[in-house]
Amino acid sequence: MRKLSITFVLLIASIYATNAAILERKKIELEKGEIFDREERTLPYTPIDAFIENNNCILVSFLNEESQSVSFQIKDCHGAIIFQETITSNISIPYQINLDDFNPGKYQLIYFDEKHKIAGSFLID
Repeated sequence: MRKLSITFVLLIASIYATNAAILERKKIELEKGEIFDREERTLPYTPIDAFIENNNCILVSFLNEESQSVSFQIKDCHGAIIFQETITSNISIPYQINLDDFNPGKYQLIYFDEKHKIAGSFLID
């Protein structure tokens, strides 16, 4: 009976730990943005997924297998660019933006490549 109780307590503790880890990841909702290539006949899509991890970094996953030059900007609530970087996308390697030096507040993540520009707002607590 004692082994069963210990197993039950460990199971409950692991469930709480898993839930806490999941709660520390917040999705940045990206709006469908501009499409620069007007001859393209496909529906607009979001080429990335972006999440706030542990309130200290943005983790970006690329959804398009094509490697290309992409740029990221982060603007503060006044529209000032406080971060900008251009990289080559890679579907197998997520891109990370460190937020440790950012003050609490509302920001906007902007992604653009040669065909798309999308943005999403996020908060840092």
